[in-house]
Amino acid sequence: MTNWVISNKLADSQPASGGQAGKAGMKLQITYDYLQQQVEVVTAQAALEPDQSFEDKLEKLPEGSLVLFDLGYCTLERLKRLMAAHYFVSRLPPKVHLYEQGSNQPLALGSELRRRGGTCAGTVIELRVEVGQKERLKLRVVWNAPYMTRPHSSCF
Repeated sequence: MTNWVISNKLADSQPASGGQAGKAGMKLQITYDYLQQQVEVVTAQAALEPDQSFEDKLEKLPEGSLVLFDLGYCTLERLKRLMAAHYFVSRLPPKVHLYEQGSNQPLALGSELRRRGGTCAGTVIELRVEVGQKERLKLRVVWNAPYMTRPHSSCF
């Protein structure tokens, strides 16, 4: 998905959130067939229209597709439906409840990443977790420490 600001004269038909985002904006939802190297679906919509409005297109993807998305799609129910037939990559919502797999023990992600050296630039850490308070989904969290991370003294 890509958002961009357009002329404020279009605010009635293509509303955006205002402020720095402008009064009018649009976004694109795109599906791309990597194997065939071609765009499959392009949908233009108002910037304020929720990402979930594109969800019916996701359900029509071939089984085994890799879906890349941002937080707009990130609810347990959506993830559960995606996991039934596809793979996905997404950022985690900031207030997500993570648990060690097979445990009711909450996982303090920041502490766990620091413990495993996750403050060292370029470090990749993989954790198998469960997400959700009531219903749990088993997920794999992959952390790739950015190179702009200020290195911890333990990195040397």
